[in-house]
Amino acid sequence: MARYQLPLDTLTSIHLSLEQGDQHYLDTISIIQRYFTDNKANFDIIICGNDRIALLAYQVLLGLGYKIPQQVAILGYDNMVGIGELFYPPLTTVQLPHYQIGEQAALHIIHRIKNKNVHKIDCPLLVRQSI
Repeated sequence: MARYQLPLDTLTSIHLSLEQGDQHYLDTISIIQRYFTDNKANFDIIICGNDRIALLAYQVLLGLGYKIPQQVAILGYDNMVGIGELFYPPLTTVQLPHYQIGEQAALHIIHRIKNKNVHKIDCPLLVRQSI
């Protein structure tokens, strides 16, 4: 699996969230549009909290004539089953390992584990053409 290292000391990042919760996905459109000056994006990548938000980011950018990833890259998160390959270009996303998360949770219950330690589970990066 390829690993990507970004030079974080050279990056400027802005963290935005859906203030009214996930049921307000369409707010993504106005959030992204706020970061344009004279129809030019003030960013070169959008890292989305899930693939549904990535879909809206695609729509906004493609609607404004932007080329993904040549002008703006997009990264999703969760790898919604069967969806990433339907994006054009296909969406790069981080896969949530639902089976492994469930397995670890079940083992935690079965073995009556009382500790509250963090148990890390790998989340593979599925590199496609959006970055």
